[in-house]
Amino acid sequence: MERFFMNKTAAKEWLTKAWHHLSSAQLLFQLEHYTDIIAIEIHYAVEITLKSFLAYDNSKIFKTHDLIDIYKHIKDHINFDSEWGSVGDCAKTSRNLKIFL
Repeated sequence: MERFFMNKTAAKEWLTKAWHHLSSAQLLFQLEHYTDIIAIEIHYAVEITLKSFLAYDNSKIFKTHDLIDIYKHIKDHINFDSEWGSVGDCAKTSRNLKIFL
């Protein structure tokens, strides 16, 4: 897919929101808050970070919280370094955590 316009402003807005969720999760963890709430904040941080790639690419941002679905929309546009593992594996782990909690 050829990119004619990359929307850095929109991506930064999404990443700022992701940072808010991640920071909240960190604070809640330090306060020994409920782990299910911390997991939700982390899930949102990952979800919004993935959606920031779509925003940067000026692609449609789908109304879903399913990390695997979001990953399917971005995997062809982004070359993830295999050293970091599979984003799909992380999404599956998050989905399993959600079911477990």
